[in-house]
Amino acid sequence: MAKKNITEIVTDELRGFLSENGYKLYNIEFVKEAKDYILRVYIDRAQGGEGKYIGTDDCEKVSRYLSRRLDELDPIEKSYILEVSSPGIDRAL
Repeated sequence: MAKKNITEIVTDELRGFLSENGYKLYNIEFVKEAKDYILRVYIDRAQGGEGKYIGTDDCEKVSRYLSRRLDELDPIEKSYILEVSSPGIDRAL
């Protein structure tokens, strides 16, 4: 499956969940690093969202949801690592 399709699928699957939980999608990457494929999802607080920063509990919540949905849909044929994090201090302003 092409990288563009994977990111579109993930975006579609996350849209409602993130909105309902006070998050927004910052970026998605599906890349190959060394021998591994990595699906990186960056989340941030939606404007007016509860709390100021994204913490590990937030990342875990999104990761568990997305992991379950991707297991059900099985859109990625290769083995991959799922990473969910905040954009961090390197985010574009």
